[in-house]
Amino acid sequence: MKSLFCSILFLGSACAVLAQAAADQPLSEFGLTFPPDTTFTGSTLDGWHVLGDAEWSAHNGELIGRAKAGSNGGWLVLDESYQDVGLHTKFMTTGNAATAVLLRMEKTADGYQGVLLDLGADGVTSYHVTLDASGHEISRDELRRAGGINYRMAPPPPPESENRGRGGNFRRPEPPADLPVVAPNTDFRAHSWNQLETFIETNMVRSFLNSGRESGGAIDTDNAMTAYGPVAFYVGGAGEVRLKDVMLKDVVSRDPDRGTLAPVRDSAGQ
Repeated sequence: MKSLFCSILFLGSACAVLAQAAADQPLSEFGLTFPPDTTFTGSTLDGWHVLGDAEWSAHNGELIGRAKAGSNGGWLVLDESYQDVGLHTKFMTTGNAATAVLLRMEKTADGYQGVLLDLGADGVTSYHVTLDASGHEISRDELRRAGGINYRMAPPPPPESENRGRGGNFRRPEPPADLPVVAPNTDFRAHSWNQLETFIETNMVRSFLNSGRESGGAIDTDNAMTAYGPVAFYVGGAGEVRLKDVMLKDVVSRDPDRGTLAPVRDSAGQ
């Protein structure tokens, strides 16, 4: 199902399953569902910059972050910007560290805003978030749940009189316990490697933790169709976050002035 979605999302691109079956890879049972444009493999932070109170480093394709003691943590921000994008990464937190991903990190008059994916024991939860100029969180509002293979754009929310709650994604019933084939465990793995794939397109974001069920959200902000900005990773709390196999697929950038497809602009918006 995710592979079918991927073929639609990337406008006809052939989705390749590029799983590498290395014996020492904790998530070798999971695979990549899109052909990436770029993969981070370096040992320096060239092409990235740090925002907030955290220390980041790179080693052999891993990004390693640790919040400064007593602080609210901070971000590692990609210098390149995207509008509609696919992201794949594996991540692990140790100690009491917390981590998140920020998509379409746009500069505002007071700081930044974007779509935040909070990653943890409860899976992936999507928010619209605002930050001050130092990267400290000011506010977050959970996105209205939306998703499904049939939607490339989230419909508007129902009138308040018809709104019976946040709704939710379709969930399959749990299979009987005595089936001859057992489904893989896709739950969050504490202190071990987890895989995240997320796709943001038009006014929707869809995320998959450990190749599990879709967690989808509708972006109802005024700039939902034109938002544009870098990808960023967050670390907070006491402990460390490590990220590897960071891969990006540029889908498309829309020119808000002409209403047509346009080449992706650089980080300065040019």
